Amino acid sequence: METRKITPEFEKKIDRDMSMFAQLDENEKSFIMGAIWTMLSQKKGKGVN
Repeated sequence: METRKITPEFEKKIDRDMSMFAQLDENEKSFIMGAIWTMLSQKKGKGVN
């Protein structure tokens, strides 16, 4: 398993993504969160070791 170092550039990207996310309205947020949960649960369902 490869570990990624969190670089300052990566932190800036996360901050930018989070601030964009904060500007969305509640419907958009819940849609995105639902999509993320769906992707995660599909990955778990495939028997990831």
